Amino acid sequence: MRAAFLGIVFCLWVVTRVGAAEGPTPAATVEESTPAATVEESTTAAATEETTTAAATEEPTTAAATEEPTTAAATEEPTTASVVEALEAKYAAVEALKADFVQTTRSAVYGDDEQRGTLLVKRPAMMRWEFHGGEERHFVTDGKTMWVYTKSDQEVIRYDNVGGERSALDSLLSSLDQIDELFDVRLAEGTQDAITLDLTPHEQEQVKRARLVLTDALVIQHLTIVDPFDSVTDLAFSNVQLDPEIPDSAFVFEVPEGVEIIVGGGF
Repeated sequence: MRAAFLGIVFCLWVVTRVGAAEGPTPAATVEESTPAATVEESTTAAATEETTTAAATEEPTTAAATEEPTTAAATEEPTTASVVEALEAKYAAVEALKADFVQTTRSAVYGDDEQRGTLLVKRPAMMRWEFHGGEERHFVTDGKTMWVYTKSDQEVIRYDNVGGERSALDSLLSSLDQIDELFDVRLAEGTQDAITLDLTPHEQEQVKRARLVLTDALVIQHLTIVDPFDSVTDLAFSNVQLDPEIPDSAFVFEVPEGVEIIVGGGF
């Protein structure tokens, strides 16, 4: 299982690196009555007045009907380009991230496994993964030295000069603000409150493909990684904090007393 854990750890390291108004009607002029007016003239005048009044009554109704809106503004759907632009803008200013996670791995060689823990990430290349429950493990790097500790083995493997091992797949935090430079990105069908991006790295080394699920506020929810052997690692994140205060000392591993140090080779 150590080999499986180291493989997963490295995958996580390289990967875990959206009409004018009308005026008032003029007042009617009162005309003097003509004494010689006949009954017929009066009747004709009354009829004319009634017709005019009826026409005036109908006009506002017609105008009101004409003024009613006939169409609603169409809602714009997000595109890959718009989501990438928003994602890169959001994380360009983020220096650190903290989250809880549940990691599920599925491998034809090593079987299935589930672990829980906490994650700390800080620019430019510092990370700390702590796996709790079951077998306790720690993966810590300050960007120069990497420590992989398994408590039950009472040993820690130290890798030096890991800064030179960085591939096209940087840490998750570092790559989110330049995601289109490192991946071919495609907006997949998501849900009402989530955005899903399918990622294919430009240089397929340790990762074959990945899927990133974000909230509508572009906060990380899930990351699924498929390696070249089709083993799948799924990370579900919760309690995600952007830019928490994390001291650099959190990325320095303190070797427990009595634990053997093994100097590892390059990945």
